[in-house]
Amino acid sequence: MEADFKNKFLNFIRNKKDTDEHLSSSTAYYLNLFESHCQPDNTVSWFRKFNGYAFWFNMYWFAYRKMYGYAFLLCLWYILPALLLPPNLIISILSFVSFFLIGFYANAIYLRNIVKNMQSQKPPKFGVSSMAVFVFFVLSLLFSVAMVTTEVVVQLVRDRDSNGHYSKRLQDKPASP
Repeated sequence: MEADFKNKFLNFIRNKKDTDEHLSSSTAYYLNLFESHCQPDNTVSWFRKFNGYAFWFNMYWFAYRKMYGYAFLLCLWYILPALLLPPNLIISILSFVSFFLIGFYANAIYLRNIVKNMQSQKPPKFGVSSMAVFVFFVLSLLFSVAMVTTEVVVQLVRDRDSNGHYSKRLQDKPASP
């Protein structure tokens, strides 16, 4: 691999705290991955190396690594089934499987994304974005609150009769202490 390409790659993954003398552990980690999986034509192979952070925090990990398109797609992947389908075991299993797939392929996706950006002559992004994680977390929280609120309202509307009175089933419940 040519030194110029390696230096360009380093500029894309470098944290703001990194200096030429000292690289953070995450920068050194991705530099080592890049060196071991970069092909002679400056492409990255589809290797599998498990990334625990991407497994546990998948959507947020992509946002943190400034891959907002992937983060948004994962957000949709988790939201749409919740909106369109009743909860069941198959949806839970698919979500769990997707966590593992993301854990195994996140590093390759990240490195391929960096190489693609380098080849398109985009300016370096400098590492990570904690603010993006916060934004995605707030959006997830707002969506969850909206889902719960909607479910409560739907149940209340279902339990009313045509005159606007609550059904006998709700009126007979004892008051909670």
